[in-house]
Amino acid sequence: MTNDINFDDILDEFTMEEPLNHTVLKSYIDKYPSLALELTDLYHELAMTDARNDVESVQLETKHLASATALGRTGVEAALAGDELRSLARKVGLPRDFFAGFRDRKVRLGSIPEPVVTGLARELGVAVHALVDFLRSQPRTNTGFAFKADGKPNEGVVLEYDEFLDSLALTDQEENALDRFCQVDGHS
Repeated sequence: MTNDINFDDILDEFTMEEPLNHTVLKSYIDKYPSLALELTDLYHELAMTDARNDVESVQLETKHLASATALGRTGVEAALAGDELRSLARKVGLPRDFFAGFRDRKVRLGSIPEPVVTGLARELGVAVHALVDFLRSQPRTNTGFAFKADGKPNEGVVLEYDEFLDSLALTDQEENALDRFCQVDGHS
């Protein structure tokens, strides 16, 4: 019975953390490795609940939405290519691979926290709905590379956002830059 109370207390304490982010999740998993699965499931459930609430509160402007989305998608593609991508990474203080992962749609859209989506839209100078439309679309296949390959190009593995961050092995300085990237007017 004591374990049940401790288990519930730990999960309750976890849900009360502010801000509830990847770093907090990692610290709880480090403290309570036997609860890693439960903590991760709870974290994702809370993140999805927050995302659903945020989506419901966002009002999209529908006038000329189709043309604005097309322009936004083109703007996103341009901002996440070549020199623009490098200068964005330098400006924000995050590795190019962070932004290239979104460009290449290597991160499952539903797992991306809302502050990351809004931060990315803000830095790219596009509307959130245009960025979401871009992230939902299939990446373009560069046929020049397809002909040079031994076989057909295959779709890359799509990762959950947390797995994607772990694969980048961000430094402390880059994690601080990511926290700043996710903040709007000093609030995440």
